[in-house]
Amino acid sequence: MYRARPFLKLAPALCLCAPLAAWRNITTADNDARPSYTREEVSENDGSEGKPFWVIYKQSVYDLTTFRSSHPGGSFIDQAGGTDVEVFWRARWPQHFESSRMKKVLDETRVGAVLEVEDEEEVADEDEDDEEAEYDEPVRDMSNFRTFSTMPLDSETRPSVLLDSFITDQTALYIRNHSPVPLSVCEEDVASYPITIANTLTTLSDISLSHPLVSLTCVLQCAGNRQEDDFEASGPNFFTGTVFQDTSESGQVGNVTWEGHSLCDILRSRYPLECGEEERAEDSVYHVVFTGADEFESSTPLSTLLSRGDAILATRMNGSPLSRDHGHPVRAVLPGHVGCRNVKWLESIKLSKSPSSLPWNQRYYKDADGQHIQMLPSLQSIIFSASASSAGKLTVCGVAYTNGDASVSHVDVTTDGGKTWSAANVLRDDKEAGAPAKYSWSRWTATVDAPRPPKGEGQVTVHSRATDSAGGVQPEKSESQNGYVYNGWGKATATRG
Repeated sequence: MYRARPFLKLAPALCLCAPLAAWRNITTADNDARPSYTREEVSENDGSEGKPFWVIYKQSVYDLTTFRSSHPGGSFIDQAGGTDVEVFWRARWPQHFESSRMKKVLDETRVGAVLEVEDEEEVADEDEDDEEAEYDEPVRDMSNFRTFSTMPLDSETRPSVLLDSFITDQTALYIRNHSPVPLSVCEEDVASYPITIANTLTTLSDISLSHPLVSLTCVLQCAGNRQEDDFEASGPNFFTGTVFQDTSESGQVGNVTWEGHSLCDILRSRYPLECGEEERAEDSVYHVVFTGADEFESSTPLSTLLSRGDAILATRMNGSPLSRDHGHPVRAVLPGHVGCRNVKWLESIKLSKSPSSLPWNQRYYKDADGQHIQMLPSLQSIIFSASASSAGKLTVCGVAYTNGDASVSHVDVTTDGGKTWSAANVLRDDKEAGAPAKYSWSRWTATVDAPRPPKGEGQVTVHSRATDSAGGVQPEKSESQNGYVYNGWGKATATRG
């Protein structure tokens, strides 16, 4: 029998992407005229029953009443009301110690100092005890990745690894966690793992008995993949100044075979009237709200899921149970959608007439017009490798894929900025793997003459451009959407001697 093991409640007090600045030792100026408060006085302002929301950091007091409503981690911040945020940060969110955005928030909200200074060594010992008791991150081999943040873990896969195989191994798929990984669920407990659907508690065993196992091969891509190319094309974006600004290898993507149960079948069985209403309506009526054990929440229009019909609740990837980093024991897989819509560690699925109200959904993953980003770009190609030989030949390798509205027809490369194009050889791995090409990627290679740079030595720039089965062509440059879902021509450089 599965016993509920709730996600660690020693969680983020403030949750923002961690930019590259150091300010670990904030101190209070001796001549600061702002008042001092006892810890008891601060504890009374915990945000409950309409009270102000105060926290302590480094013996200073901060009024986060206004910031609280826009906190990316939603209600996580409530746990720090009236207390010291440092214990939360040290245990699970150390990147906040080096966040210039966090420093700005605190600089603007400081209202005073703590009257008495506790024994810092004693407090530190208590914090270490808390951390040791609750810390449960998976053991990982990170040799396949470049890491941007260790807690929560955010990484991209090295291009050479992605080119190795049509199917991305579970140990090679990029990891993008919004929060620390929830406490583990033993394999013998998986069948009784509880998940609430339509406000009714059920189990994975119940779902498997009612809905057959299905499989699906599709690309999973972080919405912010290629944001550095967006920056180069259009200037600063949402990621500028954060740990994600150096995602230069475009490796937050992979191609995976998932197994699970049809989400549409489950929704139709649990919400028959609402699904019928949705299919008869001209405009979207309902949103499917997914909530994970890490309290990350996202929503997607029901109409999209019903019309596509191929989303699943996945319990396995590439023939094995999901790893903890990838959502064990169950996650949503919405093919053709950006990664954040594929919620991990699922605990709840419900319908709502409005999108999720949590800050992750309301303040992030939005395009330039403020609309929620749902789908991957209609067409994408990425260059993962470009090398020039001494004989003047340039070998280029990469992948191309769509969001499922069409399939990749062909890929071309250019070394003269688009004046002339050469056809790449598109590998039909999907036929060999028995996987339909609708949502999976196609690997491709090309060998072309490398132009000789001025003075006989230097960088050769190569671009890729994909075309789909409906005649759609990848644009040279895509309009900036705050750094999300960029799909301009793929780009790489190689050195020719």
